Formats: sequence, C-alpha cells, structure tokens
Amino acid sequence: MRIAALILAGGRGRRLGGVDKARLKVAGQPLLGHVRARLAAQRPAPPDVVALNAAGPATRWAGLHDGPWLPDPPAHAGQGPLAGILAGLTWAGATGADWLLGVPCDTPALPDDLLARLREGAETGGAEIAVAASAGRRHPVIALWRPALAAPLAEALARGEAKAGTFLAARHAVRVDWPAPPDPFLNLNTPEDVAHFKAALDQSQQ
Repeated sequence: MRIAALILAGGRGRRLGGVDKARLKVAGQPLLGHVRARLAAQRPAPPDVVALNAAGPATRWAGLHDGPWLPDPPAHAGQGPLAGILAGLTWAGATGADWLLGVPCDTPALPDDLLARLREGAETGGAEIAVAASAGRRHPVIALWRPALAAPLAEALARGEAKAGTFLAARHAVRVDWPAPPDPFLNLNTPEDVAHFKAALDQSQQ
C-alpha cells in the first residue's frame, strides 16, 4: 500500500497582514514546517512521499520543502483548493499511489492518527474519499482521496464547479469525526488563532 500526501499552500493570510501562510513563523518555524512534522509523526507509519502545492517557481520553496512541488494545472489555476487537489491526484496516480492524503498548510495541530483513521474509514465504508470532521463540521480539504478521482474532478472543474462540498456530495465519501475541543483541525486565520496555537504548543511541551 503506497500513500502519498499533499500540502496545500496556496492561500494568503488576509487577517494576518497578507502574509504567505506557509512561510509564517510560529513558535520558531514556518507553518509549512509544522505541518510537515505532523505528517512525519503519523502512526503507525507516515506517508511514503509528501508533495507541496503552492505558487511557483519551485525555487521559492528551497530549504522549506524537499519533496515534489506541484503547481495548479494551467487550465484550472485560480480555482481554489480543488485545483491543487487535482494536481495532487494526477501526480499520485502517476506514481502508483493507492491514496492521496490532502491537508492545508495552516492546520499545524493535525492528529497523529489522521492518516490511519481516514484510511480505516474509507476502506471500511468502501468509499472513494474519507473526510475529516470535528466540532460538528467537515473539513473538505483534509481528506483521503483515491487517485482515480482525477478525471471526474477535472471534469467538475471544467464545468466551473470549484466548491469541495459540491464535489464530495456527488461522490462516495465518508466522514470521520475527531473529538473537540481542543480542535485538532484548527486553522490559523487570525492573530488570536496563532496565539491560541502557541499557548497550546507551550503547554504540551511542559
């Protein structure tokens, strides 16, 4: 079983001064570094390879990411996270991966059982996609996808259907819930979110 992972780093923090979120330093390292560390900590085993979907050129990410760099497909640039997922699914399929785990760069507290529980949920339910959920809501960008979904996703984007929820509703997807609080999928959008994450990190290291 080969598992690929994709970090989506296309967004800017408008409420964080317009910074590139992936490069935003929190507790001494960029958010991208925190997410990479959480993927490496997955148990019982981490993904076999981790790619990055972000604005180019690839040299922008030298020193921050040592895996594959995947730009949005030219035909779908600017169509949001699903364009990045499409790039990841196409790449994962070409590498022979059985699953693609997608996560955003601004969720630095990902649980270490994320991959295992999503995979269990997908395989038990015979689903194409397993989506993480917490505090009563789904997180469509945090999900495990079958690479074969590249073709139907490309068709959906070509029709202008760029909302993840719309695509998920048309596929066989299962939801996997995590307890909260604390929310393991807290995304850092504001200075208050950053302060909350820093405090939680400090407490966990005491």
